[in-house]
Amino acid sequence: MADGGATSFIMLVTALLVAGSVSTFLIAEWGDVARSMEMERRAQAIDAETDVSLAGDPGNVRYSLTGQMQFYLMNSGTAVLDEGTMLVLVDGVQQTSNVTTTVLNGGDWSAGEVVQVQVADNTFTYTNNSEIVVTVVVSSEVVNNVRGTDTLDAEVRLVV
Repeated sequence: MADGGATSFIMLVTALLVAGSVSTFLIAEWGDVARSMEMERRAQAIDAETDVSLAGDPGNVRYSLTGQMQFYLMNSGTAVLDEGTMLVLVDGVQQTSNVTTTVLNGGDWSAGEVVQVQVADNTFTYTNNSEIVVTVVVSSEVVNNVRGTDTLDAEVRLVV
């Protein structure tokens, strides 16, 4: 009978040690899940605050027959946008080194501010009143280790 009590006690202590280590593991995993959910919540919040729109008349985008076009974008969200990460596509073709952006107020591209975008590509063969599709992808500045993004698709008419 003494042997049975010692064995039961050893089993109880072993079970408690295993339960303690499992609960420690589960608490650590729950912490990882909670951090991941918080990052996702932050990403959704900044994404909702990131918005861009075409400023000006889409039927009157300046264009020169040498392949330069100019249009304006407004930060219509509440997040500060990063004009340096802007991606511009003209009729589905990505424009890389030939895009110049200028914030008109000279500061940050904050809510309500306008950016002038100039695209120069001597391979453009558009004429006066050509209708094209401009796609712009913008990102917010990094906030809490996340960025928001927004995409604008606009059909515009080029005017020489």
